[in-house]
Amino acid sequence: MKTTQERIIDEALKSFLIRGYENTSLNYLANQVNITKPAIYYYFQNKQELLSAVLDYLLKAIDQKYSDLFEQNLTLEATLKELFFSVRRVDRIFHGLTKVPPSNFNYHRLFFDCIKYLSSNSLINDSYERHKKLLTEKIILAQEKKQISSEIDPEILAFNIIATLEGTYLVSLYLPSLDVDLIVKKMFRTLKQILFR
Repeated sequence: MKTTQERIIDEALKSFLIRGYENTSLNYLANQVNITKPAIYYYFQNKQELLSAVLDYLLKAIDQKYSDLFEQNLTLEATLKELFFSVRRVDRIFHGLTKVPPSNFNYHRLFFDCIKYLSSNSLINDSYERHKKLLTEKIILAQEKKQISSEIDPEILAFNIIATLEGTYLVSLYLPSLDVDLIVKKMFRTLKQILFR
C-alpha cells in the first residue's frame, strides 16, 4: 500500500499532466487524495517542492527504462532501433504511472512547467546527462569495433539523436495527424544509412 506522500505525488503527477501545474491547486489535490490541505504541507513545504518531487519520480521511471535498454548487450544499431521505435513508449511509461490514457495528457507541458517554476533544473539536466553518457559510451564502443566511423564525434551524435527523438515526440503532440510511426521508421533508416555504410 502506498504512503500518503506517494499518493500525493501520484495524484499531483496525474493532475499536472492533465490540468497543468498552474491549474492544479493544493485544495484539489487534497480532495483527490482524501486528506486536508495542511496534510500536504506536512510532506511538502510548497507546491514547487511537490512539483520537484513529481519530476524526480517521473525521471526515475524514465531513467530506469533507459538504463534497462543499455544494460542489454545490444549493438549500436539495435540500440538505436529500440530508441527510435520507443518514441511512443514514453506514453506507456506515463500511462503505467498514472493509468490516464495518453490522449489526455501532455508530458512536455509538465517539463516546461518544471523549467518555468523550479529554480533549479538539475533533475532534468542530470537525467539528460545520464542518457547522453550511456548513448555516447555505446557509440564509442561501436567505433572501437569499427562498426561506425571513428571520425564521428560521439557526444554530438548522442546529442543529435536525443534531440531528434525528443523533438519528434513533441511535434507529434501538436500534430496528431502526423504518422509518427512512419516518420520514425524513415528517420531510423536514414540514420542507419549514414552511420552503417
